[in-house]
Amino acid sequence: MDLELVVVDDGSDDGTLEALRRVDDPRLRVLARPPNGRVAALNTAVGAARGRYIANLDADDVALPGRLSASVAFLDAHPAVGAVGSARVPNLGGSPGGVRRLPRSDAAIRWGFLVRNSMVHSAVTFRASALRAIGGYDPAYERRCQDADLLLRIAARYRMRNLDAPLIAKRIHAEQHFAAVSRVHRARVHARLRRRGARELGFPAALRPLAAAVAGVAALRSYVVIAGLGCSAK
Repeated sequence: MDLELVVVDDGSDDGTLEALRRVDDPRLRVLARPPNGRVAALNTAVGAARGRYIANLDADDVALPGRLSASVAFLDAHPAVGAVGSARVPNLGGSPGGVRRLPRSDAAIRWGFLVRNSMVHSAVTFRASALRAIGGYDPAYERRCQDADLLLRIAARYRMRNLDAPLIAKRIHAEQHFAAVSRVHRARVHARLRRRGARELGFPAALRPLAAAVAGVAALRSYVVIAGLGCSAK
């Protein structure tokens, strides 16, 4: 498989840039820039990528065998699909559990977005053309849920799918990017995304009141679970 690995060094000061520059592999492209935040770094990578497809891997997660080949094969065979994700394996180093299966069909993913994120960012492979058509990641979501906002905007214009096989291992821990964000802000953003899903995901007119009701209950749950109990509703 032809691939390139684009790494945006967002002003690191821990020796990361020097270590990357010692890697002798023509597939690796290192872009160094002053620190400007996660969303700006993601958009820099999207803008620099030269392939037909773009796959993100968050720093805390692990790609499993077949992560890229399975996703590329699916997108090659389904030109109407703008992004494909997958199931994931249990939280590495955390609470045990079985494989987390996610909604697979386009319709199921849309209904799933009314309750929680129904695609895992590290498991998603995007059409580069779809990412650029919607303008990439939105700086308004710098502090939280830039992936969920992006997926909502893609789903409003393209079909979505999840593969049944787990292609990534997720790691959840106390030092993650979102952990420093206040629980109230996290709850507010989650609730906003649930309501946006009901408005933006193209539900048939007869089902829009039901979609709004489901999103409203899920938004209330976000405030109770995240702000009240301090849990993650990713």
